[in-house]
Amino acid sequence: MNKEWSQSLRIYLEYIERKIISKSWSRINKRSPQTDPIEHFEGESGWWITLNDHNGNVLYRQSIKNPLRAHKEVFAYDKEEGVSWELPDRPEMQWNFTILLPDIPEATSMSMYGSLDELEDASGPSKEIFTIELRVEELREEINAFMMARDAGEGGVISTEKIVDKGQSSECWNIVLLSEGYHGDELATFHEHAGSFVNRLRRFTPFDELWDFINIHLINVASIDSGMADPNDLDDNPRTFFDARFYNFTINDRLIVDDQNLAQRVVNQPIPEFDLVMMIINTPLFGGSGGRVSVFSSHPLSSKIGIHEIGHTAFGLADEYEFPGSNGRIGEIYDGPPRSEPNIATSILVILAPSIR
Repeated sequence: MNKEWSQSLRIYLEYIERKIISKSWSRINKRSPQTDPIEHFEGESGWWITLNDHNGNVLYRQSIKNPLRAHKEVFAYDKEEGVSWELPDRPEMQWNFTILLPDIPEATSMSMYGSLDELEDASGPSKEIFTIELRVEELREEINAFMMARDAGEGGVISTEKIVDKGQSSECWNIVLLSEGYHGDELATFHEHAGSFVNRLRRFTPFDELWDFINIHLINVASIDSGMADPNDLDDNPRTFFDARFYNFTINDRLIVDDQNLAQRVVNQPIPEFDLVMMIINTPLFGGSGGRVSVFSSHPLSSKIGIHEIGHTAFGLADEYEFPGSNGRIGEIYDGPPRSEPNIATSILVILAPSIR
């Protein structure tokens, strides 16, 4: 089934302790991904969303990455050893996500399938996690009271602008850059940092070849205080809009975490057609992290983090490491939970050079 719909729904959900605590919808003029097979998928493992009619028949299905994935990725830089990657685990008791689904008139509900129990066999059949009604005729943007309070107390969203304009959002790939830790009178500096990142991105394959189809938007968000907490000064705690901070100074002084739920709320209001959300942190310290929002500091080398994370967030690619216990031996077979990323294999056939990982 390869039917396409010209309009889509941008759906935002927060899920805490097995309960949906907030949701909002936007109707946008943008095509959704084509449907995955809607028949004979019972018994499969993995995660997916379905749109259903009033009889429960599946009209559309879209595979998604596991939203419970609990690790953060950090780009580690060492002057003597060059660059490497560290993957510290951080369990999360809640998650949020946005998804682009077709606006199908016959769809009356949306369901998510996967596994909430980390102790279950990850390769076993997926189960229905929740189903919610879609009242499409009543769709509207919801302004969250928490966000309004945050606007008043810790800075606010000043404006949006498009710095790379290649056409209508419905026909292009849309990147949104958020500012964090920039005081209101420092937003010009944010523009400089964003410009430096954009210049690096446009020279990077495949974006250099696709540049005529990419829009880049800025959302100018002002914080009360400037910068971000210094890992060497635990008393330094600037009041910033997205609460960006180093995750654990004693474990890793390069891993920056932020309020990704709030970031996606902020973007969903003015630019619901977004395809990728990134955040630049106003600190000269090297660092960043991945996840639903790609985060990197204004350090000149941190833009590499942002570009790397695009592969995960936007395209569903995996890191190309040897799996645990293989020690890089050719012929070793991976027997862990199933992986769906298109760029990895279950056996080590070729040893890749570190420069291309």
